[in-house]
Amino acid sequence: MTTLYDSTVKCPNCGTLNTVYSIGSTNAFGPGDLDTRPPHMARSNIMYGVESCTNCGLSAGSLGSVDKSGLAYFKSEEFREVHDSVPFVGLAENYWTAYLLALKAGALDEAVYHILRVAWASDDTGNDEAARMAREIMIETLHKHKKKPSYLAPGKPATGYLMLADITRRAGRLDDAIELARHAMEKGKDFVRELAKLEIDLCERNETGCFMVNGEKRLH
Repeated sequence: MTTLYDSTVKCPNCGTLNTVYSIGSTNAFGPGDLDTRPPHMARSNIMYGVESCTNCGLSAGSLGSVDKSGLAYFKSEEFREVHDSVPFVGLAENYWTAYLLALKAGALDEAVYHILRVAWASDDTGNDEAARMAREIMIETLHKHKKKPSYLAPGKPATGYLMLADITRRAGRLDDAIELARHAMEKGKDFVRELAKLEIDLCERNETGCFMVNGEKRLH
C-alpha cells in the first residue's frame, strides 16, 4: 500500500496552482530490475518523483526549488531547442524537462535521477526508441562529466558497474555492456557476480529487453 500526501504549489513561472503529491510510505514485492528499478507497488509510484505545472509544463523535483536562473533557462530558445529535439511525451517529457533544468543548474545527481526515469516512463508506454535514447543520454551525461560507473552506487563500485552495464545493454551498446559487466565480475562478490554473468549472457543473445534480478524477462 502507498500512502500519499497532497499539497498545493504555485508555479513560479506562470502562477498556476497545482496539486502535487509526496509519498508517505510504500512497499515493494518481488524481484527488482537489473537497473535497480523496484517492483510494484514502489514501481507504480514513478509519477510522484517529479512536480509539473499543468499549464506551462515547468517540471522539477520540486517546483518551488526552481530559481530565477532556472526560469530564465526554461523560457529560453536554448532550452526549447534541446527540449524539442527528442520524442519524449507525457511523464517522460516532464522528467526530461526536470533533467534539463537540473543539468543547467549543475545538480548532476538530480539530473541523473531524472533522466533514468525518462527511460522508465518511456518503457511503461512501450516507446522503446525513446527509452533507448534516454539511456544513451544518461550514458553520455556521465561520460561528459567524467563520472566512473561507481558514481551510480557510492561505496559499492561493483554495483555501479553492474547498473551501468544494464543501462548500456538496454541502450543497445552490447559490447560496451559486456565490458562493464566483466568489471563488475572482477570487483564484485557472490550475487553481483551472478548478475554480471547474466548481463553478459543477455548481451551475447542480443537481448536488450527489461530483465529482473531473478533472470526473468519483465513483461510490461
